Amino acid sequence: MIIWIILVLSILAFSSWLFIEKKWLCYILGTLTTLALIFNITLLSLNMSNHFGMKKMTTTKETKIYTASPIDLTKGMVITKAIGQNNTIVIYRNTNTDKSASVHFKPNTKDKLSAIKMTSFVEQNESVKEASVTVKTTRWVYESDGYKKLFDFGDRETLVSKKYTVNLPKDWLIVEK
Repeated sequence: MIIWIILVLSILAFSSWLFIEKKWLCYILGTLTTLALIFNITLLSLNMSNHFGMKKMTTTKETKIYTASPIDLTKGMVITKAIGQNNTIVIYRNTNTDKSASVHFKPNTKDKLSAIKMTSFVEQNESVKEASVTVKTTRWVYESDGYKKLFDFGDRETLVSKKYTVNLPKDWLIVEK
């Protein structure tokens, strides 16, 4: 909506400076519409560069995972492969009834921006009783519906970061490739 406001204010500022014949009215309306135009352009610039009218919102989701080893083995296991400094590909089963383990946290090479914002780690801890994955997602969201109506145009990327943490009990085996 701010784009339309800027467009209308541009037309009004142009018209008031050029088509109003009374000088005092021309100066008053021209100055007011020009200041309003500058103000709205500044708001748009602040939203685009500093996320004005937005706040970071973090959501956390935890799901249970199952061993990558054959089901008849009792010891839990995951298979990992480090990719760079902040990413680890992890192989495990999503459900206890899956026939084979599957690959998780493989970066999407077609969406490089999303891949850069994703990190994944494997942690073992004595206090952990069941293996799980914690997904912590941070996004930019609008502070109110008014800001959303004013600044939301197009399909803008709002993801700040996505962190996957695989929490494993101490007795689980981590096989590194």
